[in-house]
Amino acid sequence: MSNENKKRSVLLKDMGCFMYGGRVAVQADGETGHYDHGYAEYFVPQNASNYPIVFWHGNGQCGRCWESTADGRDGFREIFLRRDVPVYIIDQPRHGRAALTEKPFEQTIVYPSVEKERLNWEIFRNGD
Repeated sequence: MSNENKKRSVLLKDMGCFMYGGRVAVQADGETGHYDHGYAEYFVPQNASNYPIVFWHGNGQCGRCWESTADGRDGFREIFLRRDVPVYIIDQPRHGRAALTEKPFEQTIVYPSVEKERLNWEIFRNGD
């Protein structure tokens, strides 16, 4: 049996998500919109250590890059949870699950990945 099949189960004490920052705009008709916020999800193992780790994406990506690799291997989320480290994964404003902005597209600051895909694979340990 390979080490991959002997993985330790992850038992969670708590998990959830929340929005942070941003602003609420109230329209003339009273309708509201929440814009330019960030999104965070968290996982706290049953026997959690005292200090969590916060995964902050970059290079035009979103928090999804910490969950797993493209070929199905554990991502950093599982690697740390299996070691009883609480994990917070964020999506920066205007990325991933926090992509809503009230500014027209032409006025937003966009950070697309301008590098070749190979760089993304290397940065987030997806290859090799």
